[in-house]
Amino acid sequence: MSVRDRRPIPPLLALLGLLVLGLIPSLALAQDTGSIGGMVVNGWDGRPLSGVIVTVRGTILAGTSDASGRYRLEGVPAGEHVVRFSKPGFGAATVNNVRVAPGLPSN
Repeated sequence: MSVRDRRPIPPLLALLGLLVLGLIPSLALAQDTGSIGGMVVNGWDGRPLSGVIVTVRGTILAGTSDASGRYRLEGVPAGEHVVRFSKPGFGAATVNNVRVAPGLPSN
């Protein structure tokens, strides 16, 4: 095939190729991560606590519980983690040995 015989790649096909190439790294990353989620409640009366800061030790991952006390952290590396919960006016709590499996939620 000579240089003159080459046809340009149609724009739609080129865009599709870029989209597929862009998804490959995210799919690979998704297989090595999972999520941590649950509900934070007040230890005295069992009511949901909003505004609790949830962090995963050794990462930059953090989130806050919503009005119903629920939280979810996505993209957590697979393995065992220490999760810390803190809110002004309350004592901090730490949960050790939180296991995260690739592609699965941990509650």
